[in-house]
Amino acid sequence: EKNVNCDDALNIVRSDFLINNCVFEETYADAFDSDFCIGEIVSSQFLRLGDDAVDFSGSMVSLSDCSVSDAGDKGISCGEGSKVVVTSFSVDGANIGVASKDNSEVNISNSELENVTYGLVAFCKKPEYGPATIHTENVFLKKYLFIHLIEEGSTLTFNNRTIYGQERDLSSRFY
Repeated sequence: EKNVNCDDALNIVRSDFLINNCVFEETYADAFDSDFCIGEIVSSQFLRLGDDAVDFSGSMVSLSDCSVSDAGDKGISCGEGSKVVVTSFSVDGANIGVASKDNSEVNISNSELENVTYGLVAFCKKPEYGPATIHTENVFLKKYLFIHLIEEGSTLTFNNRTIYGQERDLSSRFY
């Protein structure tokens, strides 16, 4: 808690991990960052964050029974070919609820996104990777400005309805 000096509160690289029943609170930037890892985050909370709650690059991760409150940027950020499975997850307060970018795939079920500007975003930030996907089942949004923004080539399956991206150059809006 109250990490005011470091970029990420916890950054794990090329490792296996289990985060269980942990609280990340009042971080300067990202609360948890996983680079090229395999792991699981269970029953954990992310509170009042300077940037992303969880940020995955080239990782295979499952999240279950976790909550985010007041993320400075994203509740979940997946990039560089990450594969992430999310169940029973809630975000209350973020610019972006869930972002999938650069050939990443996010499968999210039984979850809620509230008080977000953008609920679900999929795009390509780094051309060497390509488009991204998000699949949802039983996901609800409350108090949002946009349900989704999906870039050309990327797809969102939102509660059994496939949405093909039509936006262009989304990365310039966020970076």
